[in-house]
Order: sequence, then structure tokens, then C-alpha cells
Amino acid sequence: MLTAALKQEPSPVSFLFVWDERLGSSRSGQVRPMGDGRKAFLLESLRQLQIDLEKIGADLICVRGETSQTVLEMCRRLEVRDLFYSSAFAFNERVAEFEILRSLEETGCRAHSFQTQTLANELDFPVDDFSTPISFSKFRSRIERGWRVREPVPAVSTPINQAQRSRLTEPLDGLDVVRLTEDRPAQELKRGFQFAGGERNALHHLRDWIWNRDGLKSYRQTRNGLLRFGDSSKFAPYLALGSLSPRIIYQAVRDYEAERGSNSSTLWFLYELLWRDHFRFQARSRGARLFLDRSPATRRQDEEAERAFRSWCEARTKNALVNAAMVELDETGWLSNRMRQIVASFLIFDLGVDWRWGAEWFQSQLIDYDPCSNWGNWSYIAGAGPMNKPHPFDVKQQEAMYDPDRAYQTRWSRQPLETL
Repeated sequence: MLTAALKQEPSPVSFLFVWDERLGSSRSGQVRPMGDGRKAFLLESLRQLQIDLEKIGADLICVRGETSQTVLEMCRRLEVRDLFYSSAFAFNERVAEFEILRSLEETGCRAHSFQTQTLANELDFPVDDFSTPISFSKFRSRIERGWRVREPVPAVSTPINQAQRSRLTEPLDGLDVVRLTEDRPAQELKRGFQFAGGERNALHHLRDWIWNRDGLKSYRQTRNGLLRFGDSSKFAPYLALGSLSPRIIYQAVRDYEAERGSNSSTLWFLYELLWRDHFRFQARSRGARLFLDRSPATRRQDEEAERAFRSWCEARTKNALVNAAMVELDETGWLSNRMRQIVASFLIFDLGVDWRWGAEWFQSQLIDYDPCSNWGNWSYIAGAGPMNKPHPFDVKQQEAMYDPDRAYQTRWSRQPLETL
């Protein structure tokens, strides 16, 4: 987007991030909007973005408020003539986008949208291909009919000219500005994987996992590992915040195949990137129904369900594997995909709690939260929505397969395992 903005007639360029708690708010009132771990990673990522922008003479303004109102107010104060943004897929984000575009029509400000979150660009396919909810197999077949991933746009690395450096026309009085330059204590993790936010750290991790750790050599065999950092890519936190582009990852995988050869792991990895695309296009076609569709497994939202839900959130269930996972999530903001599936299934099918409560808890806690993948995965397991096919997991069987020596449980349990 910056490249496109710099091609416009010379005028100041500014970056705006709106910290909108409404977009991440709970729908049932069960949980807080954003957990400490997720906030800490987001703040670190924004600080790193600010540092990188300052190196090329640009700036980042971070304002807390309602998205559409804040964007429009900043457009007014900065006398913005062109607005560049990444198009949204999830319902609340799309509502904010529509509100902004409708209001901009009255100001003469031109809006330029970019599809940056997916491998597939809908402009490369028939207009109705992704307009209705479909299964992943049908989505994949449509994609592969005309498969093409656009080349990543090179990052701007040289300073922008003086005419395009931002100059605020008036102070930011009256706005709730988030001071990213203030010293803030980093999130202290006594155990668990360490994630450093920002694009530079994301690109370093990409190179390290693919080339130094040779992660794509055996990814298909190791991806469900629970304890080793390199067992899976750990790209999700960077993808969720836009610090890493799926197209850059795709290009890196293809480069790996060209140098070291393709294998079942590289093919599986690209297959999972397509799943990520699928959740985005499904979120857009389902709209608000993604949060409202009920599962055949849905139970009552009563006091008993509330107690069961709290025991799950606080790692106080009668299952040691589930408890260990919920402790890891609480202390780190991270959970492997395998454990996410296991604890989701346990909440829905063993405890009989509405799947949306669990999706909201993950929403508040995960450092890699994005609405499409999170709610799409929960909906898939619950059997909500157009597919209407639940996907329960046998927790005892999963434990025998992925934690047979209980090493994961030992690492994350808050009490002796024999007492559970």
C-alpha cells in the first residue's frame, strides 16, 4: 500500500492504526475484550512498525477509538485526499469499512483497497466463485482451476522524499492517542515460546525456520508436536497482524522447493495456507451468520454451562491434558493447532458448552487472533453453519497419540497430575 501511495502526486503520507476495542468485543458478555498477552504482542508489533517507518521518514499514529469515526476524523484533520487500506473479510471489520467508504463519498477523498490477507486474489477468479459458503474441497478445486499467486510487492527501504513526509496540520487534541514510544514493560514469560513482534522479527523467523531449521523437510510429520518450537512454523502471530504476508511465505516455500526439492511437507504446508484463505472467503460470505449459526451440539447457556465454561477457562476441568493446554494459553497467549482442536472439542462435546463462548475466549487470549481463522475453526469443529457436520475429538485417544509420556502435561500442569 505504501508503494501505491508514494506513486500518487507528492503529498504527505501518514499511517494510522485504530485501536478499536469494539471490533474485538465479546458478543455474549462472557469474557474481557483483549487479554494481556495479546495486548503485549500487539503493542510490541506496533512499536516495531513505528521504528521501521521512522527510518524511511514516515510516521505511525495510533489512536484508541471507534474505527469509522476515528478514520474519518483523521481524514478531516489531515485533509486526506487518498486513503489506502487492506480490504476486510470478517463482518464487524467490513461494517466499519462500509461506514468509512459511505462517509468518504461526501468528502471527495478517494479510497484505494488492497487484498493483502490471502494467497488468492478474487480479481483473478469469476465473480461468483467465493460468493456463497462452500466446503474446503470445493473451494480448493475452484482455486486450482486458475491457480496463480501474485508476486509480493518489494518493501520500501529507502527514505521517502521531503514532500511526502507527514506534517500534522493541527495537534491531536481530543483524541485518545496511544503513546507507543513510552517505556512499557515487556510481557514476561517464565516458560513457553517467545514471540518477538514486528516485520523484521517476522522475516528473521521466516528465514530461520525454513532455511536454518529446515522446517519444511519434515513439517508434515512434526506439525502436531506440542513442545518443540520448530515442530510447526509459528508464522500465525505475524500473519494475523500483517507483519508477514502469505504471499511472501508462499514465495519462500517455492524458493525452498527450487533449491532443496519439493516433498510431502511443502505440499501440505501450501495446503494449509489454502485453508487459511478458505476461512477468509467463508467469513465474508457468511457475514454475521458466522457468529450466530448454531451447532447440532449446542447446549443451553445456563448456570451449569457457566460453571463448566469457567472451569475450562481456568484449567480446572477433570482432564489433565485440557488443563495443561489452558494453562499454556493463559501464560503465553499461544496454543498449538492440535491443542486448540482438542480443547475446543472438549468444551463443546464433553462439557456441553456453546461453541461461541470458547471462540470468544480464544479471541481475547490468542496473540495470533484473527476473526476468520478463529471463528472459522471453532465453527468447523462444532458443525455450525452450512456444512452442519460436527468434528468431535476423542481426548483420550489424542493424548495417547500426541502426549503418551505426559511430558506436555507435566510441563504445563499447575498441580501434580496424580491429583486430577
